[in-house]
Amino acid sequence: VISPGIAHLFTRRLPSFTLVYPLIYISAAMTESVAATADELKAKGNAAFSAKNFDEAITHFTEAIELAPDNHVLFSNRSACFASVGKYEEALEDANKTVALKSDWAKGYSRVGSALCYLGRLEESVAAYEQGLGIDPSNATLKTGLAEVENKMRASMPGGGGGDPFAALSSPELWQKLAADPRTSGFLAQPDFMQSMQEIQKNPQSLVQHLGDPRMQAVLSVMLGIDLSAMAGGAPAGAAAGAAGAAAAAADPPAAAKAAAEARERRERQAEAKAERRRRDEAARKKAAEEEARRKEEEELAKMPKEKLEALAEKEKGNAAYKQKDFDAALKHYAAAQQLDPENIVFLINESAVHFELGAFEKCREVCERAVAEGRERFADFKLIAKAFGRIGSTYLKEEQYEQAVQYLQRSLTEHRTADILKKLQLAEKALKMKKEKDYVDPAKSAEAKELGNKLFSAGDFAGAIGHYTEALRRNPDDAKLYSNRAACYTKLMEYPLALSDCDECIGRDPGFIKGYTRKGAVLFFMKEYSRAMDVYEKALLVEPDNKELQEGMQRCMFAQNQKQAGMTAEQRQQAALNDPEVQAILSDPTMRLILEQMQQDPNAVRDHLKNPEIAAKIQKLANAGFLEMRSR
Repeated sequence: VISPGIAHLFTRRLPSFTLVYPLIYISAAMTESVAATADELKAKGNAAFSAKNFDEAITHFTEAIELAPDNHVLFSNRSACFASVGKYEEALEDANKTVALKSDWAKGYSRVGSALCYLGRLEESVAAYEQGLGIDPSNATLKTGLAEVENKMRASMPGGGGGDPFAALSSPELWQKLAADPRTSGFLAQPDFMQSMQEIQKNPQSLVQHLGDPRMQAVLSVMLGIDLSAMAGGAPAGAAAGAAGAAAAAADPPAAAKAAAEARERRERQAEAKAERRRRDEAARKKAAEEEARRKEEEELAKMPKEKLEALAEKEKGNAAYKQKDFDAALKHYAAAQQLDPENIVFLINESAVHFELGAFEKCREVCERAVAEGRERFADFKLIAKAFGRIGSTYLKEEQYEQAVQYLQRSLTEHRTADILKKLQLAEKALKMKKEKDYVDPAKSAEAKELGNKLFSAGDFAGAIGHYTEALRRNPDDAKLYSNRAACYTKLMEYPLALSDCDECIGRDPGFIKGYTRKGAVLFFMKEYSRAMDVYEKALLVEPDNKELQEGMQRCMFAQNQKQAGMTAEQRQQAALNDPEVQAILSDPTMRLILEQMQQDPNAVRDHLKNPEIAAKIQKLANAGFLEMRSR
């Protein structure tokens, strides 16, 4: 939507130079009202597609894509529309874009396979369907599409049966088949037949004109692998008419394309309906399995001794009291259940849950340890053992005893992995790490390590200095100057990405520490990222406008930027600028597009817009990136 052409030039006076802004041409699609969202346009496109208004649907999907160019569903839908109107190349292009945007979406490969099939690229179509099935092996649409393409490949082979007769007409085996078959071998000695066959081979679609010749019906019998003459009641004429209809459809690509598209849509709907039936059947089987499990449970309960049944009844009463937060009553019921059935450790685990809620963590651990010991003796379910260990770990986590929490949570996961315990373990490990780091902090020892680093830096041992600065940071992670010092070492070693990371940490911790900006600007300069370096110096100059080092850094970057662009055409400079993600973000901002269009129509409007610091910063970014030229006053 953005043309690289320059529409206008206008100027803004600054203390030491004049900026000349080459504004970009803004297309009509860019300045269109943004009231209609991509979702609204998608809905309109879907409605038009359902009504078979494919051209209208294409228009809506295209408008939606302009608003949401990364939406893979929009490209998929437009691909289906293009296929429905016989524009298979466009359909394939959109299908490939769908896969490029979301490679793990199986339906995208269905679109690719369909478009390739329409284009006659059957082997590529098979590969696309198989790739999609590799992602979603149970996808009914992909399975159906693959089967159809494979059938078409088989049918297109000479003698494949029921296929496209035109493909067999060009086969070198045709004459061998005709000579070997007694129904057609005699025709080869007839000049008029040979002349007709030669015409058909030059133009296969002329077969339609020769279908009135009984000899051609015999040729079709050999090619299609069926005996048309053996069909009763005028069948040969009917068969020939069917073959003529197929040939006529092939001779009329738009009609064939439309019919094929409608047939494919019907098959896709049938596949979806089949999938829905499978889902219903699966739900029914699941329900039946649950009912069977309940029935077996009831049978087991019926076989249980009286004491065990009474214990379970006490447990249910305890659970009800627990939910009502009547913890005293819950403890009484769980105790009664234990007396009735002392071999079931579930009652102990339930009791521990009450102690946990009451904050009696020591008692909770004591009960859980007893449950583990008794469970081991009685070969209890490992899930129950895991629950006991997990509850012990949870008590330590509540008490911020992270080492013990990690120990017991890991033991729980060893018995049985659950998402809840895994999440608690991650929290405990993170908290333990933070605690150790906090306990390690010692500003005095940090200063000692820093001094050692300074000495090694002065001696040119930059790698050794990094080790001491890193230790100093562990002892005092909030000292911004330490990040600056280590960034200087990385810069000397030309480890620019690491240096940039430390500069960002330095600036983030102390935005008023100018050295962090100068180091970052220098690193970006060495990386030849002149535009980004100028952004850094510009931000620093807001803090210290009279800083000579910052001013010199800015001038150095501007000179290097101008030198870099001196040998480039205007189009090359703009293309280079468009490769900058920040420039892309600015140019894709609807507000900035409207502002640029207004400035294009009225260059004087720049003065009003530059009063807004945020807008001015974005315009300056375009200038720094070389998208806007700078000329001396």
